[in-house]
Amino acid sequence: MSGDSGSSGAPSEATELDARPIEAARHALLAGLAPELLAMIRSWTVDDAGEPVVGLARAALERLRWVLPIDRGLVGVPGEGDVYSRVVAFSTRDAIEEPRELPRSEGLLGVVLGEGRSQLRPRGEGEPAALAVPVQLGGSRRLALAVESDEPDAYGAGELRLLEDFAVQVAVALERYGLEDRLRSAEGRAQAEAAARSAAETAAREAQERRAEHENVRIDELLKGNARLREEIENLRREEAQLRQQKNAAEAANRAKSAFLTNMSHELRNPLNAIIGYGEMLQEQAEEQGYEDIIPDLGRICMSGQYLMSTLHDVIDMSKIESGRVGLTIQTFDIAELVREVAGAAEPMIEQKGNKLEVHVDDELGTMHADMGKVRQVLFNVLVASSRLTTDGEISVSVWRDVFRGAERVILRVRDDGIGMNEEEILKIFASLAVNEASSSERRGGRATKTGDGEGVGNLGLAISRYYCQLMGGNMLVESRLGLGTTYTIRLPATVGGG
Repeated sequence: MSGDSGSSGAPSEATELDARPIEAARHALLAGLAPELLAMIRSWTVDDAGEPVVGLARAALERLRWVLPIDRGLVGVPGEGDVYSRVVAFSTRDAIEEPRELPRSEGLLGVVLGEGRSQLRPRGEGEPAALAVPVQLGGSRRLALAVESDEPDAYGAGELRLLEDFAVQVAVALERYGLEDRLRSAEGRAQAEAAARSAAETAAREAQERRAEHENVRIDELLKGNARLREEIENLRREEAQLRQQKNAAEAANRAKSAFLTNMSHELRNPLNAIIGYGEMLQEQAEEQGYEDIIPDLGRICMSGQYLMSTLHDVIDMSKIESGRVGLTIQTFDIAELVREVAGAAEPMIEQKGNKLEVHVDDELGTMHADMGKVRQVLFNVLVASSRLTTDGEISVSVWRDVFRGAERVILRVRDDGIGMNEEEILKIFASLAVNEASSSERRGGRATKTGDGEGVGNLGLAISRYYCQLMGGNMLVESRLGLGTTYTIRLPATVGGG
């Protein structure tokens, strides 16, 4: 045992010696960071300094790459209300994305901006290691800086302290720049005020000399101006009345459109149910009589009918949302039982494309107090969307509970190994309430099946599902990469409305 103890001392000492140049480099970077950043700001032109806070944070993160393993650097800038802007300063993994506005409840940057505390996240499944720290700018104003690394043990307590010291230097540079800027502004204002005061005194003397001569002219101009203002006010009132009429007409047209869509959808459901029923009956007869060659085509007919029926239901739901007729019916139900029920309903549709459905649910999950119908529809819509992008693959459903900010949540996650989506397609799902699956299939080299098999159908159901999640106080996230599949994460409070 003593021999082992003695041999372990040398590597530790060597490691400590190896770490000294890195520590020296870090101290040297921190020692000269604030003056260097301040000099950089002073050298900016008026156009460069339009957003000095973000620009300085970008430059500072670039310098931090000298002493830390960083694959991506990010800046969080607080916005109006409960949102913030996420700015990617640099990235070695992929192209730098445009700044995005996110709720403060999402991401490490949002947590830091909301709570003002540093965050350290070890590398996990699908997530890089990350550090995030606040940059206090005086009072309650703050920024947030974050770095990410794909290395397993990239960050620890020492790196977190370094990033916190780094944030202090950034704050010092910004504060000094702010003080200098305010001083320059104050001097400029003082000079402008002196010049204005001198000009005002001169103008007052001249005005006093001309007052008697021009008094009648000024009164006449004021009267004419008042008349013009009264005329403009009348014009504005007439325009306001016209706009009100146009608004009422637009609202009436929208209500008529919603009523038409609802009536049309109801009219289509009966013949569509008949088509699906006859298709299933013919499929059973073909299986019994051995007509194996037409069974796949009959299956496509049934599946297309089911997709069309799902789309009709989405249209009805969308018309309710647009007309403001969506409410919640809260009840208590068993989570595991609901998940198995929805999986059983969606499994035939999933299997018709050669997919395998796996359900991971624990009978001890307990109950949920929410709108059972909307939870059921959300999960079903996600399974349908996943099956549309997956052929001869696997789709899995996982359910668990957790606690977030003192409140219990239910997490439902659906994963597939299908063709996936790019970021633009994901945004279209929630921006325009539809994804042009046909065009995306052409870009992917024809991997998708025919339109008759369900591809090319818009994902209106996903947009409705996220709306229902938000209506119940939760949210739905979509993560996907082309060729690597898609993950849908549904987060809902275990007790909707806190009741």
